[in-house]
Amino acid sequence: MRFTFIIFAIIFFSCNISKKHEPRTIERSFYFWKSVFKLSTQEKDALTNFKIQNLYIKYFDVDWNASRNTALPVAQLTAPDSIFLRTTKLNIVPTVFITNETIFKINIDQTEELANKIIVLVNSMNSNFGVKLINELQIDCDWTAGTKDKYFSLLKFLKKKQNNINFSSTIRLHQIKYLNKTGVPPVKKGML
Repeated sequence: MRFTFIIFAIIFFSCNISKKHEPRTIERSFYFWKSVFKLSTQEKDALTNFKIQNLYIKYFDVDWNASRNTALPVAQLTAPDSIFLRTTKLNIVPTVFITNETIFKINIDQTEELANKIIVLVNSMNSNFGVKLINELQIDCDWTAGTKDKYFSLLKFLKKKQNNINFSSTIRLHQIKYLNKTGVPPVKKGML
């Protein structure tokens, strides 16, 4: 019995030693969650001093408009400081917040149309702000077990429409706690 344990231990540890783990690279990031993009001197200094690499900027919200019975963009970002956006070396990551009510109310066959509208508006805003290249688009939604199929469908259509960039999704603690019910979004990475 002891001999079997020793053999098992040797095999176990030799398997773990032979695995090479890629070192994780940590990229420092900030979120900008206001409707008017204008950075103070203090905020610009913080970006430099903390060696921030990514700036996640909320471009707009998508909310359900009951009177028009459709999803519409609201709280769209304005950028009086668009010179910063045009000239910065930071990786600008447009972020779109979608209310769970919107996902709940749309039909699953409307997710492709919503994906198209989101991509068109993000690209238009990038053009207006002078943001030439984005590597990532983040979608923020507090999806639930009841809305996951439609939300995940939307994410798949977004990736299909804009396949040259990575997509990320925000993750809430309850979505981790109830992982079997809420599922894992079909994106490259999740942000807690």
